[in-house]
Amino acid sequence: MTELPKESEDFDAVAHDLVLVRVREDGKMRAKFVAQVGGFRTTPGPGGDKISLNPPWDSVTGVQFAPYEAEFEVIDHPDEVWGAGDYSNS
Repeated sequence: MTELPKESEDFDAVAHDLVLVRVREDGKMRAKFVAQVGGFRTTPGPGGDKISLNPPWDSVTGVQFAPYEAEFEVIDHPDEVWGAGDYSNS
């Protein structure tokens, strides 16, 4: 299995960073979660890269987003988002 690139010009995050991901549709928040960056799928051309994330739920392949499909904020620890000891989305 080939290793994914660790950086992308299309994203501020790098491999192994924790990111807060916000997914919006029609201006409304549809999903918000914290995930670790696994790497990037790169393709030629602007905006062609996708970030590969290891989500907090069971996933064999992880999830991938293009830069325009969600908002990504690098964080130091989940406590910054959910508060000490509370890692739920509720």
